[in-house]
Amino acid sequence: MTQLYTLQLLIGLGLLLAQLGVKNKQPLHLLFALFCGSISMVAVTRLNAEVGGQYEFLLAMGGFATCNGYWLVSRALHRGQAGLTTRHYAVAGAVGVMIVLSNALSWSQQEISHAFLQDLRLALSEFMNLASSTLIVLSAWEGCRGLHQSKGAELMQRIVYLASFCGAVITCSVVVKLIGQGGEGEVALHNMMAAICAIQLMLVTQWLIYWQRRSTMHTSEPESSANTNRSDLDENDVLLAQEITRRLEQQQHFLKPNLRVSDLAWLLDVPEYRVSRVMREQLNAQNFNHYVNRLRVEYARGLLEDPANQHWPIVVIGLESGFASVGPFTRAFKSEYGQTPNQYRLTYTDKTGESGSLA
Repeated sequence: MTQLYTLQLLIGLGLLLAQLGVKNKQPLHLLFALFCGSISMVAVTRLNAEVGGQYEFLLAMGGFATCNGYWLVSRALHRGQAGLTTRHYAVAGAVGVMIVLSNALSWSQQEISHAFLQDLRLALSEFMNLASSTLIVLSAWEGCRGLHQSKGAELMQRIVYLASFCGAVITCSVVVKLIGQGGEGEVALHNMMAAICAIQLMLVTQWLIYWQRRSTMHTSEPESSANTNRSDLDENDVLLAQEITRRLEQQQHFLKPNLRVSDLAWLLDVPEYRVSRVMREQLNAQNFNHYVNRLRVEYARGLLEDPANQHWPIVVIGLESGFASVGPFTRAFKSEYGQTPNQYRLTYTDKTGESGSLA
């Protein structure tokens, strides 16, 4: 058992350092590093218990980001940065605080015998188990949602994720109960299987992160004609392109200031790299910002041509079109039409004034 816990510790620390060494780190890398660090502390706790250490519960406080930490990892893995908001961090943090408090109370009872501490620890432990179980279910759900719409590499990634995560949960919760005979033997079996499952979960998740990163890099590079046989993805991409067009153009989401690709990915419930790829390949856009700005300046042109808006300052036209300030609006408009918004308005007014006199 000592060798197994040592292996768990070394792998956890190794993967933690690997995330910190990633260039252009995303929240996914930092959250996975935190999860690996917590798993490493669980291994340290087990090793300390085997040698009869007195600080088992104090060391266990370091494992405050296990189930809750992996829930955040699963959201970042399948939804990108848009899948993580303040409330998600708050929920995971609250569970982490409960883990720390539960272990602190367990350690304090070794020094102070008090019925209230015992009742408080039991209540906290029950609530913590409920919260952890809920987060485990939500982590599994992250792999299930959108599974029927996925194809190709994305489908395989979700299947691997579900097999790894659900296999670990079933092994630790069901298989151990079926095999175990109760008492200390079942506890030892549970700890051993938990260590094995933690190791495989860390390794598989690292592989999925690497796989997703490679997929993102691959889709950001131009493809040769010999490598464009992607019929399994074309149908999904066409449908996604139609949904992007509906969201941006028909529902006019492009008018929202500071709109990001992560926001659109969250609305569409797909990874960011898929949105970027589809916009390049299906909608012929240089990038997300270029596509959105093109819609905005077209909308602004309509406002400039409307006689009812002739008294509107240029800055108001820009703000109404989704730009955050007049500078980016002027540059985007001139790039598209070769004139500043004010020049375009004067030119259009002169032309319509001449034609209007004939009406």
